[in-house]
Amino acid sequence: MYQLIIEKGGPINKRFRLLKNQMIIGRISECDIVIPYSNEISRRHAEICVRNDGCYITDLNSSNGTMINGIPLQPMQAYPIKVNDRIMIADEIRFRLATDAEYNLHFQQMVTAFQEGIENTSRIFSAQKILADFEGKSLHKAEKAEDVIFQAKNKINLLEILNRIEKELIAIRPINEYLDLVMDLVFNIIPADRGFLVLCDEITGELKSEKLKLRKAEVSETREWIHFSKTIIEKAIQDNVAILTPDAIIDDRFAEGESIFSLGIRSAMCVPLWTKDKIIGAIYVDTLTSRDCFDDDALVLLSAFANHAAIGIEQARLHETIIEQSKIRERLERYHSPEVVERIIQKDNSRIEAAECEVTILFADIVGFSTLIQQISPIEISSLLNGFYSMATEAIFRQGGTLDKFIGDNVMAIFGAPVPLKNNAERAVRCAVDIMERLIHFKKERPAEQQILLRIGINSGKVIAGDFGSTRRMEYSVLGEPVNTASRIQSQVAQPGQIVVGETTYKLTKALFEYIYLGKFKIRGKTSKINAYLISSSPEDPHIY
Repeated sequence: MYQLIIEKGGPINKRFRLLKNQMIIGRISECDIVIPYSNEISRRHAEICVRNDGCYITDLNSSNGTMINGIPLQPMQAYPIKVNDRIMIADEIRFRLATDAEYNLHFQQMVTAFQEGIENTSRIFSAQKILADFEGKSLHKAEKAEDVIFQAKNKINLLEILNRIEKELIAIRPINEYLDLVMDLVFNIIPADRGFLVLCDEITGELKSEKLKLRKAEVSETREWIHFSKTIIEKAIQDNVAILTPDAIIDDRFAEGESIFSLGIRSAMCVPLWTKDKIIGAIYVDTLTSRDCFDDDALVLLSAFANHAAIGIEQARLHETIIEQSKIRERLERYHSPEVVERIIQKDNSRIEAAECEVTILFADIVGFSTLIQQISPIEISSLLNGFYSMATEAIFRQGGTLDKFIGDNVMAIFGAPVPLKNNAERAVRCAVDIMERLIHFKKERPAEQQILLRIGINSGKVIAGDFGSTRRMEYSVLGEPVNTASRIQSQVAQPGQIVVGETTYKLTKALFEYIYLGKFKIRGKTSKINAYLISSSPEDPHIY
């Protein structure tokens, strides 16, 4: 299976899996790989085909062309592409062809380490070693022969157990479910009364008890059964050694361990959870009633198991991290331009704290929408709104803006948050002009009864920006007087087909755009009148787009 990875011009490292034999790359939503970031990309720009003999790309007679490794393609001709070839779409978006194997590199590394662990374990319990043990014994008595055969069978059984464990641990599961599985498997192979799995906090390094398992459920009624010996666990982690004690109470290594005496711990084992470069925790088992419950074979088995379990835990953690980051990215991509999403992800801000900042706010509204919806069907209304939303969103993202929300037939956008922009006012005005120009093409594709006009209001100032809401639902937005003023300019000052800006936006952009002073206006929520300025669209028709 192949993938296209964005290297330039869009969300860096975003991947598109080639799930079908033929996939279209283009700007419109009907394409298999949608690239809405630039008008330079055609609606249906190129086609990727996956065949038995490899991967091919065809330029679909696009306006601005397609290149492979810098070489322009002739339209409507299929060209072969290889892994790591660079594909340039309209000199805007550059992809690299890759395979699923590259995407799953982390997991492959873990599987490799897992297999190495199995090979090491196999060597410990190899048939050669069993036979060597068998042949090296003095078999003068039948009892000794039976004893050696019994031990050999036990070791072969242990190898079979580890092979079964490998199959269980290699599957990707949620971390909590995975830890439950680890402790269940421990109790299948070790005759312990209690078992604990502890993990080191990834930030502080402190030990955290993640899972407790008891052989008999009724012992949980006794409070002391939920405690374990930190003395033994800390020694195993600090010294990176597997520990076996037939009777911890008389073991000189733990003479200062008060918990061992207070809890009455007898037989105990503890092995660190070790990955290639660090210890991530430990597995601890013990009994409170019997001495000599565990032997060297049990310690070897638990150590081999822990090596596999550690790799699986890291795999489960990585899998959850990938899922969580995908959710964060998916959420952010609904509101922010690709460039903003990348900067937020790099800062590792899954939640954006409220802070004061300078922004420019844009409101765009369909004129007379209440009347319009009485004249067309619900399906036509949905199509019209979705088309308007898509058109506005593309223009907002093109200028690095943030889509705050859709409010019925109204779109609200922010420029300058959550990532500051030096020229947020200019970007907002350019976005408004872009929306009006896109509207001209949008109307050409609509029947007479679906012709619409927009009015846009823009204002700049200091606001509070961040995630607002409850613990169950959070949304990014901005609050403050400049927001209300922008909304009022759009609804009370701007006329159909007009872009009107407030005083601050005008001062920040007057050197860049042609404005017509409209005068002072009284708007709701403000005691004094505001100055308003109209963007001049053209010398022939300076008032209406």
